[in-house]
Amino acid sequence: MSASNIVTASFGTNSIVIRTWPTSREEIERHIQSVWTLGEYIEFINKNDDAFPLYDNLEHWAEQGIKTAAQLADYLDGCCAHNVEQSEMYG
Repeated sequence: MSASNIVTASFGTNSIVIRTWPTSREEIERHIQSVWTLGEYIEFINKNDDAFPLYDNLEHWAEQGIKTAAQLADYLDGCCAHNVEQSEMYG
């Protein structure tokens, strides 16, 4: 878990750790490029109920040549572009 995603709240002798997520497009891009591991990026995508959940097995992604969050982002951008092209071609 990246340090920039962690908030610690203390209550006397007890403390809890809360994970926060970036909200702006710029902050998300920065996290993809230099903060998140591949697993953290997949977790971020999968937390969104409106998104298609991604397979979270890192060995699967490594077999596809994807080992970083930035590589997965590029792959997903390519998938989206392909789907848009197909939709425009076939309606």
